[in-house]
Formats: sequence, C-alpha cells, structure tokens
Amino acid sequence: MFGCGTIVMNVKDVDTPIKEVKSIKAPRDVLAQLDKYININRDRYRVRGRDMVGGDGGHCHDHDDFDINDDII
Repeated sequence: MFGCGTIVMNVKDVDTPIKEVKSIKAPRDVLAQLDKYININRDRYRVRGRDMVGGDGGHCHDHDDFDINDDII
C-alpha cells in the first residue's frame, strides 16, 4: 500500500462533519485536485470560507511516511 493515503475533510455537514477518504493512490495529487475545484466553485458562487489545517501542518496523511518532520500537504 505504498503511495496510498487518507484525506480528512472538515465540512459543514451536520450529520458527518468530518469526512475521510481512505486508501487512495497519490493522495497529494487528489488533494490538489480537490482544492482546485473547491476554489473554482467558491469563485463561481462567490462563497469564501476558511480552510482548516490540522496541527500536523496539513490535512493529507501518507500511510507510508512516518517521519513527522517531512513536509505534509
């Protein structure tokens, strides 16, 4: 499962405010695509929110990377 990871999203959904997408290949690429399309839709509907970044420096976690000092998106 090298190169797989989990993306954790904090959303405004009352039922499930924390969503996790687990075991995805190339999580950093998927996260970049999510950010891109979220910003496109924010611009389209003139909506701005605040992005929450976790205490570990990011919200994308690679399963095969255990060095906490590495750059995490």
